[in-house]
Amino acid sequence: MSGTPSSSLSSPNLRHCSPDVVDTPPSRKSFANGNAGGNGNGNKDGTTKLRYSTSSSSLRTSSARTGNNNSNLSSMGSPIVNVGPINITNFSLLSGMVGGGSFPPPLSKKQTRLQRLQLGWCLARLVLIMMITLWIGALVAVLRTDGSLSSRSGVISPGKLLDLGSPRALLNGIANHGNDNDNGNDNDNDNSHKRTSKRKKPKKKTLRGPSVPKPVDVNAPPLTISSPIDLSSISIFHASDPSAFQFSTPDAPSCAAPLSPADVTFTLVTQLSEDRIWMIPHHCDRWGKSHPLSIVVFTDRSADDVTAQLVSDGCSPDQLAVQTVSKSRYDPTGTEYPVNILRNMAFSRVRTTHAVYADVDFWPSAELHDLLSRPSVAERFAGDAKLAVVVPAFQMTRRCPEYRDCRELNIPSMPRHKKALLSLVKKREASSFDPTNAGGHGSTKYITWRDQEAGVLKDLPCIKSNRYEPYLAVRYCRDLPPFQEGFTGYGKNKMTWAMQLRRTGYLFSQLGEAFLVHYPHLDSAARLEWNKKPEQLKKGVAVGELLEHSEQEIDLKAFKRARVDQLFMEFKKWMGEEVEDRARVPMCENSLNDDVRLWVNLNENGSGHANDHTSSSTSR
Repeated sequence: MSGTPSSSLSSPNLRHCSPDVVDTPPSRKSFANGNAGGNGNGNKDGTTKLRYSTSSSSLRTSSARTGNNNSNLSSMGSPIVNVGPINITNFSLLSGMVGGGSFPPPLSKKQTRLQRLQLGWCLARLVLIMMITLWIGALVAVLRTDGSLSSRSGVISPGKLLDLGSPRALLNGIANHGNDNDNGNDNDNDNSHKRTSKRKKPKKKTLRGPSVPKPVDVNAPPLTISSPIDLSSISIFHASDPSAFQFSTPDAPSCAAPLSPADVTFTLVTQLSEDRIWMIPHHCDRWGKSHPLSIVVFTDRSADDVTAQLVSDGCSPDQLAVQTVSKSRYDPTGTEYPVNILRNMAFSRVRTTHAVYADVDFWPSAELHDLLSRPSVAERFAGDAKLAVVVPAFQMTRRCPEYRDCRELNIPSMPRHKKALLSLVKKREASSFDPTNAGGHGSTKYITWRDQEAGVLKDLPCIKSNRYEPYLAVRYCRDLPPFQEGFTGYGKNKMTWAMQLRRTGYLFSQLGEAFLVHYPHLDSAARLEWNKKPEQLKKGVAVGELLEHSEQEIDLKAFKRARVDQLFMEFKKWMGEEVEDRARVPMCENSLNDDVRLWVNLNENGSGHANDHTSSSTSR
């Protein structure tokens, strides 16, 4: 057989990983021993020249005979290294054996070692890339678990944080709200609560530190109460009916009594569970040790015992008014925390003209008392008994990736001044409070506040949601609506207060430079009880569809959220019928439709029925 060898001969060791790093083949290599028989493919001396490309790892052969076309064994590559003649007397026979196809030359030991070395490097690089990919994936999973944007964990996802440093930033966390000068004409697509509910629950981890509470199983069956807990003995109204809603604050001074700016004074008011007593000394320090605090602690300890501890931790004995309520008697499970009863009790010990209410996990800025006491602010308070000054609320990211209360890292990072807070926001380590809850603090003008001068009041033009629940400084007097004590545990306990304040004629105005910052604590038992829901609702089934088509009977009232929603609808009905509408701050045009988030609703007769919406809401 005769003919020209195939033009596409490639060697495996020259095609992988690093084509430019190769070894020069031996100067002479025989495919087969034999004579220089004239088969038309060799030189006159029976040899042909082998050319080798270092850039494309290809081999080429060409005839040295004048006028004969080169036989290209590879179509790629340059430059060419001429390595001398090779005897191919019997090459035509070998060519026939492979059907005219390519046939690689045997490799030298050095080439074999090179091939193995290159293959080894390939495998090593592949393994390294896989390890890096797995490591990055694990890191992202940890960040999503421990730093996700959720009000429950007190942290925010870096991808969701908002930048105060940018003029286009939207600190209220609602991308389509526009700027602070709008009138609430935004489109609420109700997606923020869905994002929150779709977050994967963090895996159970071993919590470290003596202050970390025992984890609570969110998927545990709801608490069954054979008879309602009687809280009337500690209620300032002595009411045992949760739906016995109240108009005003008894035993408080008259709101008609005239005030001068020099008369205006303030008490910081809060309530807390025993595991957060350690936060009070930080309030004493920031609020000022010469300014009064009224606190109620849910603990089995005595008020004297708690006061002694707080004084030893740095508070002044003259500034403290401490009351305690027995936890083991009124809420041994921790799921029905009587939050509004405790709030009203704390207000009842106020002896100043005005009170500033903040939950204990919201720490005041160091200048808050001084800003409230400025002559221009005091003049507004003295002239308007229904002025409610908004103290904008922010939240800080937990400083440790693990799900634990890392106080040693969190406390030093809690900002005391506006400059430090804005620095954290620019670094995406803080934001407006709970941006996923669009209605909760969305009416506060955070962008305006960024540039607002210290001590300057900015009136809010309208309220964007009934779920607005700001922290306020108000005059403590008889016309002040109380916190409705039927709301216990988690859910709607503070927003109902703000709703009644607005309807009774309170004007909302935010204070420049003042702020509260939320400490990133762990979830409470009351919050976890609120999160429980029927298994079917976890799959996104609408409540109405569930009750209509489910084969088994489901009692929604066995779940905390449904009970709270039912009480909330009764409160709205009562307020609409019994409380005269004297609102000075209107609801914004196209304000949020909050009732679609409820599990239950009321018909014309006042009886409840399920609302037809999906259960992914995190409405409070």
